[in-house]
Amino acid sequence: MLPHPKEEELRVLFNQWLEGKCDEQAIRQLASYADDPDLADAWRVMLAAIPGESSNTSGRYHQEIDEVYQRLIATQPELQSQQRAFHFIRLIKYAAAILIILMAGGLGYFLFTNHHHTKESTAVAYNIVPVNTSKAILTLGNGTKIPLDQSGKEQLAKQTGPAVFLQSDSGYITYRNKDQAIAAVQLPEYNTVSTPKGGEYKIVLPDGTRVWLNTASSLTFPTAFTGSLREVSVTGEAYFEVTRNAAMPFRVKINNNAAVEVLGTSFNISAYPEEQVVKTTLLEGAVKLVNGKESRLLKPGQEGRFDNSNGGISITTVDVTAAVAWKNGTFDFRNQDITEVMNQISRWYNVEIVYENGKPEGTILGMISRSTDLVTVLKSLELTSGIHFITEGGNAPGQRGKIIVRQ
Repeated sequence: MLPHPKEEELRVLFNQWLEGKCDEQAIRQLASYADDPDLADAWRVMLAAIPGESSNTSGRYHQEIDEVYQRLIATQPELQSQQRAFHFIRLIKYAAAILIILMAGGLGYFLFTNHHHTKESTAVAYNIVPVNTSKAILTLGNGTKIPLDQSGKEQLAKQTGPAVFLQSDSGYITYRNKDQAIAAVQLPEYNTVSTPKGGEYKIVLPDGTRVWLNTASSLTFPTAFTGSLREVSVTGEAYFEVTRNAAMPFRVKINNNAAVEVLGTSFNISAYPEEQVVKTTLLEGAVKLVNGKESRLLKPGQEGRFDNSNGGISITTVDVTAAVAWKNGTFDFRNQDITEVMNQISRWYNVEIVYENGKPEGTILGMISRSTDLVTVLKSLELTSGIHFITEGGNAPGQRGKIIVRQ
């Protein structure tokens, strides 16, 4: 039998990939060959010749390869009967590794279940590169708005009252009380820190509690904690590291009914209005979820969900690193559907999402840096999902761009 006409090019590209010499175009070509059934025998021969777990390639991408392999086994039951065949398992694992999109030296990787490839490519009208993302607006009790950047430093320093604002160039603001005795008897003033789309910020509250705000989020809090309860309210998403004070519990209001009550702990709250559920993920300590008359306790490693449609609370065990990946500068799209993924993209890059011919089905398995430009993210999603993206607008200053999602 004559060799497939593309087999020689496949072998060259594959060897380049093993040596870490593939650029984006070469990786795209290699991924297209991974879907060609006529090249299955060539793939089998090449993959079987790869050294074991000691090879440089498997070492570099061991975690990603194993994660994709476990996902393949979970989503394709027919592979279960093959698990004892070591060489076949290794074949599947490295085939999955090829399907991972190793963009720009390891910026991220993606796998899409229920995918259908298309020959179209992302139509690019503009691009967005996240820069200077540490930005927010401080709204004082009297309604005064102060940008939390270099331009607002002088205005912030002139503020008078029980609170002292200490702003850092590295993206956070610290509250300190000038006089605890005065602060204890005065009615506290409420401030709000809000992040725009594409922004994030950190706040150190008067009690030392640290709060990280994700994009398009806000935190409202008193300039001094008095009485028997420390209470703040949040919209969007925030990660909390609460200073322990058994005599003054900490409470986070999410909406008119839902709240999270803690003593001292680390947890993440995601409460964007466009999402169906409010998620509270506990990393350390213990929290109580309260929604009207219902309350549930969370343990570390668990996520509690308030269902906005019926008000119920459900609890599941999760990978907590996924919930706080945003805080560490990463998009973690594991086990998320396209709607969830595109909502995150919309908020971070400040673009409108339009679905043409309905919303695609299937889930994403992928991670990528939040510093990645928009076009690279869309091309990575497209290459693995077969979904086509078109960008429109966004060229004029202040003009919001649009992404059309086409099946």
